[in-house]
Amino acid sequence: MSDTTASALGDRVERFKLLNAKMAEQVTRTTSYRCLRPYPHAGKNRVRRIVLMGMGCSAVVGDLLRLFLFAEHNHVEALVINDYCLDWYVNDEAVADPHTVFVLCSYSGSSQEPLIAYDYLAARTNNIVVWSSGKGGDELEARALADGHAAFQWQLNEEDPEYPLFSAVEFFASATAICRELGIV
Repeated sequence: MSDTTASALGDRVERFKLLNAKMAEQVTRTTSYRCLRPYPHAGKNRVRRIVLMGMGCSAVVGDLLRLFLFAEHNHVEALVINDYCLDWYVNDEAVADPHTVFVLCSYSGSSQEPLIAYDYLAARTNNIVVWSSGKGGDELEARALADGHAAFQWQLNEEDPEYPLFSAVEFFASATAICRELGIV
C-alpha cells in the first residue's frame, strides 16, 4: 500500500470514529434508546445483509443507513423496502440465510406494512429485529416480544408530530446504534 493510500485510509478511519462519536452524542441528547431484547446472532461478520422494512420517515432513514453502510461498511449489503409485499423484493433463499437480518421499523408500531412483513417473516425465520417507539398500541413490538424476537425502542425527547421527517437525523443516529448492537459497525 502506498503512503498516499495509507494516509487516505487513515483519514477515513478517523472521520468515521468522529462521526460515530457525534452520533452517539446526538442519540443521548435528543432520543431515548434502549434494547428490550438483544439480537441473538449479533457479532462481527455475522450479519452480511440487512433488510430494513419501513414506511415514510422510517424508509428515508433506511435509505440513509443503506448509503452509510455502503460508504463505510461495504461488507454489509443493505436493502430498504417501503412496500406491502416483502416477497417481491426478497426471495426464500435470502429469508433462510442466517447472515441476513430483517429490521422492521415503525415509529408508531402499528404501520400495516411492517406488520404484514412481520407475519410473513415470523413464519420463515428467526432473524427479525423490530424497532419502534414503544408508545401505546405498539403492536409490532408486542408481537416480537411475545414471539421471542429482538426488539429496540427509541423515543424523541422533543418530537414534532406534524413533520416527523425533521427527526430523521436523530432516527438515523438510533439506526447506527442498532447496527452497533448487531455487530455491523
